[in-house]
Amino acid sequence: MHPYQARELSDKEQLVLHLENQYPSDVGVISAFFLNYVKLNPGEALYLAANEPHAYLSGECIECMAASDNVVRAGLTPKMRDVQTLCSMLTYKQGLPEILQGVPMNPHIMRYIPPFDEFEVDSCALLKDKSTTFPAVMGPSLFLVTAGEGKIRATSSPPDEEPLGQSVNFDPDHGLEMDKVWSSEVAWESEIHTKEKGDDCEAGRQVAGLLELVKMGNGHNAEKTV
Repeated sequence: MHPYQARELSDKEQLVLHLENQYPSDVGVISAFFLNYVKLNPGEALYLAANEPHAYLSGECIECMAASDNVVRAGLTPKMRDVQTLCSMLTYKQGLPEILQGVPMNPHIMRYIPPFDEFEVDSCALLKDKSTTFPAVMGPSLFLVTAGEGKIRATSSPPDEEPLGQSVNFDPDHGLEMDKVWSSEVAWESEIHTKEKGDDCEAGRQVAGLLELVKMGNGHNAEKTV
C-alpha cells in the first residue's frame, strides 16, 4: 500500500485559502473558482465591459472607468452589499480577458486603447531632466502623477508647479508639456472622448471619478479576478 502523498495546490486553490484567511466564511471566497485569475506585469492592462464581476487582490494599478453610479458588491468587502441586484445585472459570459500591452506614442508615452469609445489612457514615464509633450485633445483630460517631481504646463502657458495633492485644470485643444523633472516621474492621463466641443463641460463635471490609483497589499504586480 502506497503512503498518501499530498499534491501541490494550484494557484487558484492557494488563492482561495488566502481569501478565506482574509475574509473568513465570506461567500465571495468560492467565487474565485468561477473567475479568471489574472496576474498583470508592469506595463500591462486589461479592460472590463459593463456588468463584469471583478475583484482586486494585490499590487498597484490605475483604474479608469466611465462615469457611473452603479457600483454593486456581493462579497470580499466590508462595504455595503446588494447580492440580489448584482446577480440580476451580471452578463454571465465565459472567456479569457484580453491583455493590453499599450501602443508607444513616443519614447516616454504608452497609450492603452480599450474597445469602447468613452476614453483612452496614456502612461508617461520620464527620467530626471527629460521632457515630453501630450498632444491636444478635444475633450477634457485627467492627470494623475503617481511618483516623482516636475513641472507641467499647457504648451502656451508658463510652467505650473502644483503642491502635492492639488489639481489644476487645462482647457481642451491645448497640448500639455511635462518638463524640468527633478526625479523620475510617472504620470497617467485619461482622455475623455466627446462627440462635440459643446460636450466638454458635461464631460468635465463627470471626469472626477474616472481615474484612481488602486493599492492592494505589497508588490507592484497587480492581481485580480475577473
